[in-house]
Amino acid sequence: MNNFGVLYRYELKKILKRKIVYAALAISFLATAIILTAELTGSYDIDNEKADTKYHMFLTDRSYQKMLNGREINQSLLEETIKAYGMIPITAEKYSSTEEYQKYARPYSAIFNFVRNTTQMTFSEIIQWTPGLDDLYARRQSMLENQWISPNFSEGEKAFWQQKEAGIHTPFVYQMTESYDLLFRAVTTIGLFVLMTVSICLSGLFAEVPARLF
Repeated sequence: MNNFGVLYRYELKKILKRKIVYAALAISFLATAIILTAELTGSYDIDNEKADTKYHMFLTDRSYQKMLNGREINQSLLEETIKAYGMIPITAEKYSSTEEYQKYARPYSAIFNFVRNTTQMTFSEIIQWTPGLDDLYARRQSMLENQWISPNFSEGEKAFWQQKEAGIHTPFVYQMTESYDLLFRAVTTIGLFVLMTVSICLSGLFAEVPARLF
């Protein structure tokens, strides 16, 4: 065990001497950059017609999120959100293409998505929902408890998340997460690149026995 550090540095030196390591890293970084920028390039189409560019949509949503940043998700904000979405015509097939959505509802889309993800309600159910602060967080708690009873969670994991949840205070404060969302949407592909890079970097490495051993 006393020579572990020496062995570790020696193996690391062998890795860094291989040109294929730098080639694999360069390809992975380039591919990751392309994946992330692809989220912001191109057009957003509705019924096969260009409605906007993805980059402009990103900037617009980001400006609305800045207006909401730091606000508590309380009764007042919930009522504002539901009222804004209530302006959308019920008969609209694609509500995001309506003028009412763009003018009234879109500035509150981040809060609306939070409610939808937290409560698991559909769009029509949220529109008809009477906003209530206690109801929102009660639905969130119910959603979490349903996840905890999943067989994928061990008893230790359930206890861990229940302990973490007990330390959370409500109402929540909204914080901008758009950049993180971009990264999370690409995390699966990035993970594959990491696996590929590690495989390339380590393939055959430990078979390279120092010549002095022969």
